[in-house]
Amino acid sequence: MTRLATITTAFAALLATTLTAQAHVQPADVAARCVSHVDDIVDRCTGVVADDTVECVDNIHRLLRAGRVEAATAAARECHQNSRQTVRMCSVMVDDLCDECVRYLVNVGATQVARRVYNYCEGAQESLQILLDRQQEILSDALNG
Repeated sequence: MTRLATITTAFAALLATTLTAQAHVQPADVAARCVSHVDDIVDRCTGVVADDTVECVDNIHRLLRAGRVEAATAAARECHQNSRQTVRMCSVMVDDLCDECVRYLVNVGATQVARRVYNYCEGAQESLQILLDRQQEILSDALNG
């Protein structure tokens, strides 16, 4: 849970920095900063899910070696639920950051740049969902392998 708190704290700092700095830069610079911050959120979230998945797979293998199939299945389910919660939180952070960036860019008349940022954010959201799909496959393989 401390990794989740770290992501939240980092997001708050990134959002504050982005919004404060926007008043003094060109729209393209704001967009670049927003995209960079989105990448930071996605990277941190990916790291948390990856670390948790490794721990879960080790636990699943231990439980299976001990003949505790139901416990291994429950561990996989709990791991995936925890990761869904983490990804949901990261997704909200990406949405909040992107909404602020796009709103700012539209307000200063940079609609083309705002559209590109919006599309980038949509791709980031898709990558978070793909992360969960990959984790589900890894956990399933651990249970079946």
